[in-house]
Amino acid sequence: MVTAAINIGQGHAQLEELGAIINMPVMSNSKYQLLHNDISTYMNELSWEDMELADKEKAKIAIENNDVDAEGRPMIAVIADGAWSKRLYCWS
Repeated sequence: MVTAAINIGQGHAQLEELGAIINMPVMSNSKYQLLHNDISTYMNELSWEDMELADKEKAKIAIENNDVDAEGRPMIAVIADGAWSKRLYCWS
């Protein structure tokens, strides 16, 4: 339940509300926070591992495509914010 709450961007209060609606007992806030911290730490570690693997793959592809700087370091394009721009389309 804690993982589901994290994934949908909710917290203990919303979990309590869901429990009340479906007549289900819910863990205490302190237990929720303990599990939340453990899960968040684990998810962070997995994310770093995945990013490192992806970076190694991108570096390998850059080297294969000869996209390297003068010192032979792979040049990889990076998008800093990851957000999509909003565009206004005007029809005339």
